[in-house]
Amino acid sequence: MWPVPGHEALDFGYPFIRLFLISENGTRAEIQRLSEVSYYSVVETVIFRPGDRYGINELLYLDLSRNFAPGRYVIEAELQDTRLHCVIRSNGIWIQVKMPTDAINLAAIAYILKTPDPDNFFSALRTDVTLLQEFLAQHGGSVYAVYVESILDAKYNYRVNK
Repeated sequence: MWPVPGHEALDFGYPFIRLFLISENGTRAEIQRLSEVSYYSVVETVIFRPGDRYGINELLYLDLSRNFAPGRYVIEAELQDTRLHCVIRSNGIWIQVKMPTDAINLAAIAYILKTPDPDNFFSALRTDVTLLQEFLAQHGGSVYAVYVESILDAKYNYRVNK
C-alpha cells in the first residue's frame, strides 16, 4: 500500500509512536511508558514513498527492570498516521540485555539499585541532581556515565534557560 500518509513526529512524547518488545519465544508486549512528557501540537502529514527513511534517536529510560530483564528481544516500532487510520510497522532490531560482569559497572549498578527509584534513575524529571552528581563522582568510568552526563546537561540547560 504505497504511498502511505505519515508524519515526522517521531519523538516518544507524541501519541503516534508505539514500541513493542518481542521475546525469543514470540511473546509480544507493548512498552507502556515511553516518555514522561506529552506533546500536543498540530502535525503536518508527510507522504512516505518506497525507500523513504525517517529516524530519531531516543533513549528508553523508564521502568527499565520491568521492560528489560536480561535476555534477547526484538524491538519494533509502530507509527500511526495523523488521522490514526494507518499504521506503519518498522523492521525489528535484535537487542541483548546482559548484566555487567566487570567491577566498575557492577559497582555502578549497585549504586543505582540503592537509589529511591532505580527503575527510573535515568529520568531527568525524577532523579535529584545531587544523586546524579554523586554517581558521576563515584562511577564516572562506567558505561552509564554518559547517560547521567546527558541528564545533568538537560537539567542545567533547563535551569539556565528558565
